[in-house]
Amino acid sequence: MNLQETEEVEQHRSPEEIFEGGDESSEDEQSGSDNEEEEKRGVDSWEPSDGNFENEKVLKEIPIEKDAYLFFKKSYWLVITDFRIIIRDKTNTEEKRTIPYGRLKGITKSTIENPKAMVIHVKMEHDEGIYCYKMDEISDMIKRVYAQLTKKNLPVFHVPSKDLKMYVTKEKDALLEISRMPVRKF
Repeated sequence: MNLQETEEVEQHRSPEEIFEGGDESSEDEQSGSDNEEEEKRGVDSWEPSDGNFENEKVLKEIPIEKDAYLFFKKSYWLVITDFRIIIRDKTNTEEKRTIPYGRLKGITKSTIENPKAMVIHVKMEHDEGIYCYKMDEISDMIKRVYAQLTKKNLPVFHVPSKDLKMYVTKEKDALLEISRMPVRKF
């Protein structure tokens, strides 16, 4: 199935609509975590501590593709909610991966038009390389929600390359604490 032929699910709302009426977190949650291990893992106080995501709202659900084996690609759904990013199997709706916003390190986007490639960099874990024709929408939505929750900007890198595999941190690299995220040049 071609990504251009699939339709975007109409369940999307802007982060401003979700968070209007002020910040919903209490002063205790804003005080931050004193535990250095939690900060290193990227767990922030605005994430549900019990792991209960019942009240989360889906902001956008977009079809994507990921590398499966050699040159084959597999179709997935990328679900952007107000607490996390979910990669879901397209056939049986099984969650393949969940990335809370507190664990995001940055985004790398390809400046080449076809294919539209993007890497979502994750702290202390392997990264996710995806292909999507709505890459700009995805990165903008993720940046907005991240900024709304963390009060920080998410680094976005633009790379003039069709293949971003060299920027994807693999599971082995993550275990050795090696990151393949591009370095900022000042």
